[in-house]
Amino acid sequence: MKGHGFKSCVTLEVSAAKFQGLGPDEFLAAIQRALTVFRDDKESWHTLIHNGMTADHSWTQPA
Repeated sequence: MKGHGFKSCVTLEVSAAKFQGLGPDEFLAAIQRALTVFRDDKESWHTLIHNGMTADHSWTQPA
């Protein structure tokens, strides 16, 4: 993902910006990483969106 530091937190197999910690700073950092990918790496962003939209979120699949 073009070295934005986002890949270590979000892989192309998932569809969310993961973050560690419970504080607002960690949450804000995850949002900023997501916005960087949105702005600078449209291909990866569209892959993340596609993966989220096609994932099975039903109760029949384990978390």
